[in-house]
Amino acid sequence: MQTRLLLSVSALGLALASLPAHGASQLPGAAAASPRPPECRNRVSVSGSELWGRARVPELARFCDALARGYARLGRAPSDALIQADKAERALPGRAATWVLRGRAHFALGRFEPAWQAFVSARKLAPRSLDAPGALHDFARSALRTAHYAEALTAYRALVPRAALFDSETLQQRVHLEAAAQAMWTGPTGLGEALGYLSEARRAAGTPGLEDLVLGALALTLDRQGRQVEAEGVLREVGSGFDPGALAKSAHAPELPPGELLALSAMISGRRDPGRAQAEWSQFVASQPSSPWLAHARAKLAALSRGRAKGTH
Repeated sequence: MQTRLLLSVSALGLALASLPAHGASQLPGAAAASPRPPECRNRVSVSGSELWGRARVPELARFCDALARGYARLGRAPSDALIQADKAERALPGRAATWVLRGRAHFALGRFEPAWQAFVSARKLAPRSLDAPGALHDFARSALRTAHYAEALTAYRALVPRAALFDSETLQQRVHLEAAAQAMWTGPTGLGEALGYLSEARRAAGTPGLEDLVLGALALTLDRQGRQVEAEGVLREVGSGFDPGALAKSAHAPELPPGELLALSAMISGRRDPGRAQAEWSQFVASQPSSPWLAHARAKLAALSRGRAKGTH
């Protein structure tokens, strides 16, 4: 027992000695905020928190320190996270964890192509480096933003079973909605899969606007299956003042395939504002010539045109 105690005290001293004096008290909180890569899984406990790194390898301690600090800054200052990723690279070159942090920082900055390339680099170095839910979500969205649609759907399929690991029910709901939209983007064969994801999305207690968008997506899915009566029943549950366009500008805006927000908005508008719905379906048809749902949109547009023509007589 005494020998083990002496070894623990010695290891603790070495760990603290490897840290800069001004950062020793900040590192535990930073480390706790970020996913720990395999290199940093051996740990030392300090005041109930866990420090990353192995005390006997200074380069590894600096690497883990930089990653932890980078993740701590990712949400508020992603440019700082990139700086920390560079520090991690200098400490231990060629590690997948560094590329994951870079990818997430680039995505947070709206740099979608560099984000995608960084995630691809991470996966080449370590195929499971994107397993953490936050990293997998950013990877899925960067794939969508860079038109790698098959990869986006594969990522969402892997992410959905892990969505419950997110603390936010709004984020859980959003992940299921995004997965459903991506499944629908494959065409009629994806509709059943989309309905499954949307059923899970309805169970989550998200934000009111996002809940209305889930209902709109469910109605759109049913309508695309030819189940118009059921779709109309779902649309009656959508809030009367809901505006998908306004939600798209909020922090809760989901990532959707091209044109799908237009289709959702047109679907929701059809019951209370046929003129707006007609304009949105027209815009969908004009802007999405390769969509698997082009024929459906044209049919909706034709039905609205006939309805409005009857109303003028």
